[in-house]
Amino acid sequence: MTPSHHGGSAARLSDADLEVMLARAAEEGARRALSDVGLGGKDAVLTIHDMRSLLECIQFVRRTAVQTAVHVITTGILLLVFKSDPGRGRSGTRSWPPPSAASETRGRRRRSRSAGSAD
Repeated sequence: MTPSHHGGSAARLSDADLEVMLARAAEEGARRALSDVGLGGKDAVLTIHDMRSLLECIQFVRRTAVQTAVHVITTGILLLVFKSDPGRGRSGTRSWPPPSAASETRGRRRRSRSAGSAD
Protein backbone atom coordinates (compact mmCIF):
# COMPACT_ATOMS: atom_id res chain seq x y z
CA MET A 1 0.00 0.00 0.00
CA THR A 2 1.17 3.43 -0.85
CA PRO A 3 0.34 6.35 1.39
CA SER A 4 -0.65 9.49 -0.42
CA HIS A 5 -1.17 12.97 1.00
CA HIS A 6 -3.95 14.93 -0.56
CA GLY A 7 -5.28 18.09 0.98
CA GLY A 8 -4.05 17.32 4.46
CA SER A 9 -5.78 13.96 4.73
CA ALA A 10 -4.02 10.70 4.05
CA ALA A 11 -5.56 8.52 1.34
CA ARG A 12 -4.47 4.95 0.90
CA LEU A 13 -4.62 2.89 -2.30
CA SER A 14 -4.54 -0.83 -2.22
CA ASP A 15 -2.06 -2.65 -4.46
CA ALA A 16 -4.90 -3.91 -6.63
CA ASP A 17 -6.30 -0.40 -7.12
CA LEU A 18 -2.83 0.89 -7.99
CA GLU A 19 -2.33 -1.87 -10.57
CA VAL A 20 -5.73 -1.12 -12.17
CA MET A 21 -4.89 2.57 -12.34
CA LEU A 22 -1.49 1.86 -13.92
CA ALA A 23 -3.04 -0.53 -16.48
CA ARG A 24 -5.58 2.13 -17.51
CA ALA A 25 -2.87 4.76 -17.82
CA ALA A 26 -0.73 2.42 -19.94
CA GLU A 27 -3.64 1.63 -22.29
CA GLU A 28 -4.50 5.30 -22.65
CA GLY A 29 -0.87 6.15 -23.37
CA ALA A 30 -0.64 3.40 -26.00
CA ARG A 31 -3.84 4.62 -27.68
CA ARG A 32 -2.52 8.18 -27.78
CA ALA A 33 0.83 7.04 -29.19
CA LEU A 34 -0.88 4.99 -31.94
CA SER A 35 -3.23 7.86 -32.71
CA ASP A 36 -0.28 10.28 -32.97
CA VAL A 37 1.33 8.15 -35.69
CA GLY A 38 -1.95 7.66 -37.57
CA LEU A 39 -2.78 4.17 -36.36
CA GLY A 40 -5.69 5.00 -34.12
CA GLY A 41 -9.17 3.60 -34.56
CA LYS A 42 -10.63 0.33 -35.78
CA ASP A 43 -8.53 0.17 -38.95
CA ALA A 44 -5.25 0.05 -37.02
CA VAL A 45 -5.07 -3.75 -37.10
CA LEU A 46 -5.54 -3.85 -40.87
CA THR A 47 -3.04 -1.04 -41.38
CA ILE A 48 -0.39 -2.81 -39.31
CA HIS A 49 -1.07 -6.07 -41.17
CA ASP A 50 -0.69 -4.27 -44.52
CA MET A 51 2.58 -2.68 -43.36
CA ARG A 52 3.96 -6.09 -42.36
CA SER A 53 2.95 -7.54 -45.73
CA LEU A 54 4.65 -4.64 -47.49
CA LEU A 55 7.86 -5.21 -45.52
CA GLU A 56 7.80 -8.92 -46.37
CA CYS A 57 7.43 -8.04 -50.07
CA ILE A 58 10.37 -5.62 -49.88
CA GLN A 59 12.52 -8.31 -48.25
CA PHE A 60 11.51 -10.81 -50.95
CA VAL A 61 12.38 -8.35 -53.72
CA ARG A 62 15.79 -7.67 -52.16
CA ARG A 63 16.53 -11.40 -51.81
CA THR A 64 15.43 -12.07 -55.40
CA ALA A 65 17.49 -9.15 -56.73
CA VAL A 66 20.61 -10.45 -54.99
CA GLN A 67 20.04 -13.96 -56.34
CA THR A 68 19.53 -12.58 -59.86
CA ALA A 69 22.71 -10.52 -59.63
CA VAL A 70 24.68 -13.59 -58.53
CA HIS A 71 23.26 -15.62 -61.43
CA VAL A 72 24.08 -12.90 -63.97
CA ILE A 73 27.64 -12.47 -62.67
CA THR A 74 28.22 -16.24 -62.60
CA THR A 75 26.89 -16.64 -66.14
CA GLY A 76 29.07 -13.78 -67.35
CA ILE A 77 32.19 -15.29 -65.80
CA LEU A 78 31.43 -18.68 -67.33
CA LEU A 79 30.89 -17.12 -70.75
CA LEU A 80 34.21 -15.30 -70.51
CA VAL A 81 36.02 -18.48 -69.47
CA PHE A 82 34.59 -20.53 -72.32
CA LYS A 83 35.05 -17.77 -74.87
CA SER A 84 38.75 -17.36 -74.01
CA ASP A 85 39.41 -21.07 -74.76
CA PRO A 86 38.22 -21.69 -78.34
CA GLY A 87 38.43 -25.47 -77.96
CA ARG A 88 35.69 -25.58 -75.35
CA GLY A 89 32.04 -24.89 -75.44
CA ARG A 90 31.60 -25.09 -79.22
CA SER A 91 30.53 -28.45 -80.47
CA GLY A 92 31.75 -29.28 -83.94
CA THR A 93 34.58 -26.74 -84.15
CA ARG A 94 37.26 -28.93 -82.63
CA SER A 95 37.48 -32.66 -82.35
CA TRP A 96 39.74 -34.95 -80.40
CA PRO A 97 42.61 -35.51 -81.08
CA PRO A 98 43.72 -32.00 -82.00
CA PRO A 99 44.44 -31.44 -85.72
CA SER A 100 48.24 -31.62 -85.30
CA ALA A 101 48.04 -35.01 -83.54
CA ALA A 102 45.57 -36.33 -86.11
CA SER A 103 47.85 -35.42 -89.03
CA GLU A 104 50.81 -37.08 -87.29
CA THR A 105 48.77 -40.27 -86.87
CA ARG A 106 47.79 -40.28 -90.56
CA GLY A 107 51.42 -39.73 -91.55
CA ARG A 108 52.54 -42.75 -89.51
CA ARG A 109 49.87 -44.92 -91.07
CA ARG A 110 50.94 -43.93 -94.58
CA ARG A 111 54.59 -44.64 -93.81
CA SER A 112 53.81 -48.00 -92.30
CA ARG A 113 51.66 -48.98 -95.30
CA SER A 114 54.26 -47.91 -97.77
CA ALA A 115 56.97 -49.71 -95.80
CA GLY A 116 54.81 -52.84 -95.60
CA SER A 117 54.00 -52.88 -99.31
CA ALA A 118 57.66 -52.56 -100.28
CA ASP A 119 58.49 -55.88 -98.57
